[in-house]
Amino acid sequence: MSTKRLLGVSLLAGLMLTASVSAQSEREERTIDGEGAERLIISGELAAGVFDFQVGEPDGVAQVEVEYDRRIVRPYIEYRTRGTTGYLDLEADFRRSRWDNDSENEWLVTLSRSIPCELDLEAGATESRFELGGLPLARLDLDLGASEAVISFDEPNPTRCSEISIDVGAASIELWQLGNANVEEVMIDAGASSILLDLTGEYTEPMYVDLEIGMGAAEILLPEGIPVRIEGDDDGWFSSVDIDDRDLRRTRSGYESEDYADAEVRILLRFEVGMGSIDVRFRANKQG
Repeated sequence: MSTKRLLGVSLLAGLMLTASVSAQSEREERTIDGEGAERLIISGELAAGVFDFQVGEPDGVAQVEVEYDRRIVRPYIEYRTRGTTGYLDLEADFRRSRWDNDSENEWLVTLSRSIPCELDLEAGATESRFELGGLPLARLDLDLGASEAVISFDEPNPTRCSEISIDVGAASIELWQLGNANVEEVMIDAGASSILLDLTGEYTEPMYVDLEIGMGAAEILLPEGIPVRIEGDDDGWFSSVDIDDRDLRRTRSGYESEDYADAEVRILLRFEVGMGSIDVRFRANKQG
């Protein structure tokens, strides 16, 4: 066989292979019209892939877009109502033995500002981004395994959020402008994790933050101008705690601002650290 003919056959085989691989990728899109629901609860098991949650203007209460490898992933998007509550379930059925880093499973979930929302999600080896600014978020519960996640609130939450609960394994997580979340309690339980916790934002009511960290590291950014009390471990044999206490006074349990006791809007930060490290410092407050 001549070199030119061999090259032509090879090129044809390559094109056929590319077409075959591309044909495995599918796209699914669904708009959730709400069916009269006055509250939306979203739950899901997000094993592996890329997941983006954002606030926008979908035709209904939510819009879900999925691009996936049909050889490996089968997405499930189910919606039902019970009374005035809508339930949106998101899940992907995997043939796990065939999953690799080149497998496609990308989700984009766009949420409406028109209805209070609760998120209850479990994630495995995922990359997740939650851009929740302006969403009327009533509750957020995340169970993150070996994940990378960024959670941000660039606009204030128009409703009071009862709780943000995050259970983190061997993960990297960033939470930005959590003051805009308008949340009553924040609870983070972290293992071998890297955490950035930015508590700046617009405050109208007090916030309680509880952080437990094992072998990881946490950087906590407190907003200047908001009274704060800090309670937690001092430096031990296997842990490191560094607190910027220049404008704080020492108490029996930790540190607090001079005006903390009389303040209506304030932050109570409590932490426990095992073999990890915590760095607490202040930064100029970013609001709205």
